[in-house]
Amino acid sequence: MPERSANISTHDPFGSLLGYAPGGIAIYSSDYHTADEKEYPDDAAFRSYLGREYMGYKWQCVEFARRYLYLNHGMVFTDVGMAYEIFSLRFLRQVVNDALLPLQAFANGCKRKPEAGALLIWQEGGEFKHTGHVAIITEVLEDKIRIAEQNVIHSRLPSGQQWTRELPMTVSESGYFLHDTFDDTEILGWMIQTEDTEYSLPQPMPEKEKLEIHAEHIENNGQFERKWLNENNEFEAAYVKAMGGHKVSHSDQYRYFTMSETAQHELIRATNELHLMYLHATDKVLKDDKLLEYFNIPKLLWPRLRLSWQNRRYQTITGRLDFCMDSRGLKVYEYNADSASCHAEAGEFMNRWAIQGGLNMGENPADGLRNALADCWKHSEATPLVHIMQDHDDEEDYHSLFMRNALVQAGFKAKIIHGTEGLHWDSRGRLIDDEDNQIKTVWKTWAWETMLEQLREDATGMEV
Repeated sequence: MPERSANISTHDPFGSLLGYAPGGIAIYSSDYHTADEKEYPDDAAFRSYLGREYMGYKWQCVEFARRYLYLNHGMVFTDVGMAYEIFSLRFLRQVVNDALLPLQAFANGCKRKPEAGALLIWQEGGEFKHTGHVAIITEVLEDKIRIAEQNVIHSRLPSGQQWTRELPMTVSESGYFLHDTFDDTEILGWMIQTEDTEYSLPQPMPEKEKLEIHAEHIENNGQFERKWLNENNEFEAAYVKAMGGHKVSHSDQYRYFTMSETAQHELIRATNELHLMYLHATDKVLKDDKLLEYFNIPKLLWPRLRLSWQNRRYQTITGRLDFCMDSRGLKVYEYNADSASCHAEAGEFMNRWAIQGGLNMGENPADGLRNALADCWKHSEATPLVHIMQDHDDEEDYHSLFMRNALVQAGFKAKIIHGTEGLHWDSRGRLIDDEDNQIKTVWKTWAWETMLEQLREDATGMEV
């Protein structure tokens, strides 16, 4: 994942086709110094998709590894912040049905022989500073292996060659040990999709104390005794109104909480895994009438729910998992799969609070959230006009405005509607707003149960 290597020449500019890995998987140059700013003006332009499936950032090592698995085997690993984090994963997702398949990790030097198609993972450090690295093993020979990868070489491969580097392999009674071509890196091992756990590593568990949340305090010098948000800004003014003042808490403005980077990574890993479990569970329920009956959803909506799930299951923009975390580990309470709560606070006002308070240590894990949402919208199938539906609620006012800002940043038009004001059906049975715009794409803050209750009332005496 480094931008360029000191001991490998660079010839072809960013995005150039360098060659192909087995299965016809393209390998691209990732020489970021040559990326055209007009072609890649922002973060969203670097996101790589195949259909609805996110591959990663162009043209990094993680993107290539995920694309290889997807095209050759119909499987992907979940999103990770850095390549070395892949070694802590223990499942792959089967794209066709969101099933979770076991993924085993084998330490470099173990008795499980590496095999073609396996993921090869590097620790962070040296040539792969901060990020680590991932490659695909393409061939296993007597005393070496061949790998395919991105973001190490940036020059075209010889005609017919389906690998980027050869790595020496030492074979002994103790096992198989791979040596990198760089002398300052560490190969963690290889990963194979199999149920066979012999010689595999267990799921790594973080040190208990690193999962603890700590309460901290900023020295009180009266930083929050004056107004520090801009009430001339509609979004900030809505937040001040909802909170009853310039504050992020209804109690102590100088108290905050910290967690370790390890805990942050563990939360991300758990979130990704649980999201897939919920998707798989939802798919199972929607395919079974007996299970669906338990959810008290009017039967007249069942066909529409199933059609929506079939066509739009991968169009999720955002959601929120609620966790408890301490030294004993993590526990999930619920998944608010389309919740807006906490987005504005985490993505905007916590940063403003930290600046106002003079806090200059650590970082906000949600920094850049609005940019991430804008990227997500850019790669969605949303129509040019998105209707934001909310209840008459002060808190929902600033949640909606935060999302509207992200939509505008992504190049969309957004219109906020309170309740069902101005909505009506036209003569063709289409839902229209008060300016005769057809409602095709909706993002909402109000609960689905609000709509279902109205539907139940309207359908009194009918079988629902």
